[in-house]
Amino acid sequence: MVNLKPMETREKGYVFHHGLRTAGIAMKLVDLVDPSPVVDRDILFAAAVFHDIGKGSDPHNEIGAAMAGEVLAGQCSPKDIDAITRIIREHNQRHRAAECTMAVRIHQDADILDHFGAQCIWLAFHWNALHDETPQQSLEYYHSNRNKEWLAAAQESLNFEVSQSILDEKITFERDFYDRFAQEMDGVF
Repeated sequence: MVNLKPMETREKGYVFHHGLRTAGIAMKLVDLVDPSPVVDRDILFAAAVFHDIGKGSDPHNEIGAAMAGEVLAGQCSPKDIDAITRIIREHNQRHRAAECTMAVRIHQDADILDHFGAQCIWLAFHWNALHDETPQQSLEYYHSNRNKEWLAAAQESLNFEVSQSILDEKITFERDFYDRFAQEMDGVF
């Protein structure tokens, strides 16, 4: 996964690093959302690391679950592989989150949260650089209705209040950054 580059708009290794960040966020969320030992932390961590291994294929969740099952064969028990691949298979099924296990819902939120804050800024500038767009175009996109709709959809799809609070902090960071960025583009600091 370190060498995987499934999309032009992501750097080589993005899937692996996104998986590690998602796993870290999931470990924090599980402590905040489910302090009782209902969720198996090892299963959740492994699923988060591998959840996008099928990225670039369609449907990436189904293909990724099969790929992760193959990679983990002989490394985990069949029961653990079933639990890991279930999370991977359902990680993007937010429209039916109420039917999902606690582990899946925690993972869904962790996956969303990784796309905001500093990571969102990185992705935006990486995308702009790949498409020869100016810093001004990045600012225009940030303030666009399309970006606002994407943010609203992300907020609506979160499963837990604590996730919403974390997202709010990340959005505040982004807003502060873009406000400062706009000032500096005008020669003001």
